[in-house]
Amino acid sequence: MANLAAIIETSTQSPTAVSHRTDLCELLKRELRHKDRREVASSMGVSIHVLNGWVAEGRRQSRFPAECVDSFCRTVGSDALRIFLLGPELASQLRLGQSLLAASNTRGVLRFRRRRQ
Repeated sequence: MANLAAIIETSTQSPTAVSHRTDLCELLKRELRHKDRREVASSMGVSIHVLNGWVAEGRRQSRFPAECVDSFCRTVGSDALRIFLLGPELASQLRLGQSLLAASNTRGVLRFRRRRQ
């Protein structure tokens, strides 16, 4: 007889969720590519085995917990995971806001330099 939990998981898991899980694993791998995984795991307060489980696409029971997002991003020195979790619409709004802020700051610096001269 099939495992009931596996049947329930399969029936409730949408293709989008599977795709999202694959994308998340790929992002974690990319962020860890040039890092020492043992150091990252230690800094996050988890074992190397737990970290590797989060990165492995085939380990469906190992899910990256939301409470570890901040420590992961600080440890690897990247906000890529935070931006990924925003989703495409909010991420594009964030990038637009960052672009506007950068343009505004550039104009402000130019105005400040002109005033001083």
